Amino acid sequence: MKIAIISDVHSNLEALQSVKKDIETQGIDEVHCLGDTLGYNANPLECLNIVLQMCKTVLKGNHEDSVCNLERCYDLNRLASEGVHFSRKKLTQGIIDGIDKFPCVKQLPDLDLVLCHGSFTEPSMWKYLDTPYKAKQELEKIPRRICLVGHTHTPFVFCSKKGLHKYIPDNLELDLEAKYIINVGSVGQPRDGDCRSSYAMLEFKDNTVIFNLRRVFYDISKTARAMFDAQISTELSERLYLGE
Repeated sequence: MKIAIISDVHSNLEALQSVKKDIETQGIDEVHCLGDTLGYNANPLECLNIVLQMCKTVLKGNHEDSVCNLERCYDLNRLASEGVHFSRKKLTQGIIDGIDKFPCVKQLPDLDLVLCHGSFTEPSMWKYLDTPYKAKQELEKIPRRICLVGHTHTPFVFCSKKGLHKYIPDNLELDLEAKYIINVGSVGQPRDGDCRSSYAMLEFKDNTVIFNLRRVFYDISKTARAMFDAQISTELSERLYLGE
C-alpha cells in the first residue's frame, strides 16, 4: 500500500495540477488531503473539484472554516482574509454548506495513522505545531503511531525517540518502536524557502513504513498571472517565487 498526502493547496491550480501529475507516476493507491484547499490564490472552485475527485479523505482547514463562517476571519491576517473572501465569492452556498461538513480529523486504523490539518488535540483551534516542544507535547496525546499534519506550510519529521529530523532523507524508514508527527508541507504556498510544491508519500510494506517528501516544480508565473487577472494582491504572488 502506498498513499500520498497533500495539504494547503490554497487555490493554486497550476501547483495542484503539477502535483497531481507527479502522483500519477508514483504508483499511489490512495490520496488524502489535510485541508486548506481554499484561500490565497485565484482558483478555489477548480482546486476544490480536483481535490474532491482525487482524494479519499478531504479535511477542513482553517481557511475552509473561515470561508464557511466569515466571522472567524478575525483570526486571520489581512492577506489571508482577502483570500478567504475571494474564495467565498467563487463558491455557491450549496458548495459552502458541503465544505462545512468536512471533518477536521480522520483516523485510519488499518494503517495506524491519524490525519489532521493543524493538530489532533483541539483541531478546531487550528494550533500550529511549529516547535519541537509543541510537537513533543502533541505526540504524547496522539492515539496512532503516525500523525500527518499541514497548516504551517513547512515540512518536518518529528520522532518520539530521535526528536526533530534536521534533514529529511529520501526513503526514510520509520522506527517501528517510535511515534511520529510528519508535516507534509504545502502544495500551493510553500514557506520553507523552497518554491517547489511539497507533498508526502508513505509506503507500507511488510512491517516497514517508508516516508518520502516529494518536491515538484510548477510554473509560478501562470499562478501569478491568474492572481493578477483576479486582482489579488501582488504580495501573495511575489512570495510564491521565494517559497515564503
